[in-house]
Amino acid sequence: LKDIEGHALFIGFNSSFFLRVEDFPMLTTNSVYCTDDTVHYIYHSRFGFREVSAFHLENCSFTDLVPIGSRLNWPPPAWFRPSYSKGK
Repeated sequence: LKDIEGHALFIGFNSSFFLRVEDFPMLTTNSVYCTDDTVHYIYHSRFGFREVSAFHLENCSFTDLVPIGSRLNWPPPAWFRPSYSKGK
């Protein structure tokens, strides 16, 4: 699979979902954004290394989204799904 038709896929500990990159230009087309999803590791290694990365389908490469050694490791990484509804 090399093309998810202009979308980005988010997978991880809390949820999985697709977004159209056209609506969110800061994302990379045809990429899978992933976080840690092993409950045992997340809760028993509270200040351990956390994976937050993007896998690019077109060239099978990864981009780390959190620098190695970062202190951004608690709470565990989670995705927040944007709302498409208009606020009042």
